[in-house]
Amino acid sequence: MLKDLTVVIPTVGEKDLFNVVRKINFYANDRPKMIIIVVYYLNFNKINNKIKEFKNVKILITKKKGQVFQRNEGFKKVTTKYTLQLDADCSISIKDIKKLLFILKKNSKISIAPVLYDKATRLPIHLLEKKNDIITLLKDLIFGFPIGVKKMGKISKSGSNFGVDPRYVTKEQLECDWLAGGCVMHLTNDLYKKNYFPFNHKAYCEDLIHSYYLKKKGIKLLVDVRTKCFTTFPIFPKSTIEFQRFLNSYIYFSNIKKINFLRKIILLLSYKARFFFKKITYNL
Repeated sequence: MLKDLTVVIPTVGEKDLFNVVRKINFYANDRPKMIIIVVYYLNFNKINNKIKEFKNVKILITKKKGQVFQRNEGFKKVTTKYTLQLDADCSISIKDIKKLLFILKKNSKISIAPVLYDKATRLPIHLLEKKNDIITLLKDLIFGFPIGVKKMGKISKSGSNFGVDPRYVTKEQLECDWLAGGCVMHLTNDLYKKNYFPFNHKAYCEDLIHSYYLKKKGIKLLVDVRTKCFTTFPIFPKSTIEFQRFLNSYIYFSNIKKINFLRKIILLLSYKARFFFKKITYNL
């Protein structure tokens, strides 16, 4: 079943990479046809040599760094009908890969992703607090989110995003505005292969930008709430330089998305307030 699937993993040489690949290759007779690991040449020596023991692993070395660039270089080498993009710290079982692939084979013009879970807590990354208090309602209204559970999988009118909490989804699949870039399966013919991220730093907001271009191509974005992918909980930038990079990425996305200027300013101010108060906390 997996012989028509290629997995593309961009990496900086993360320690988790070997275990991620080993989990995908757990069954010797039921493996993806190819796992393409794409690494910037200066990070090549960080890759665990044991990974070369897997015959379906191909290491692609690039002279330019950047997660999006590396992933797209891997996309260009895919010859199978289906492609799974996977981050080097995202762990998914063969069982769940097969579930995603089964759905993809029954549909056209879709990309599909699992729910992301935190490795440490084993809880969904995006937990929805079902509060109806005035503060929560005001926040949703100010940022331009649908109210309550309706905001799952949505990008707000100001350009912020919320993921999927499977506890409050009654369908097996939920159509979304965006898919988290850590784990997404595509029909190879539908891949977006342009380097849509113009920065060479950490790829903040890249999944929102990628989702925008996929939808522009007429691809429907789905999250399957029965499948799981475990990853490290994303941390809001702590250092000033990383925070500025985060803001630059958001501004770039907001310009592509044509976010209303006032809404953009409101979200920028909220990000700055969040960073300011977190910085105070860290310094205590």
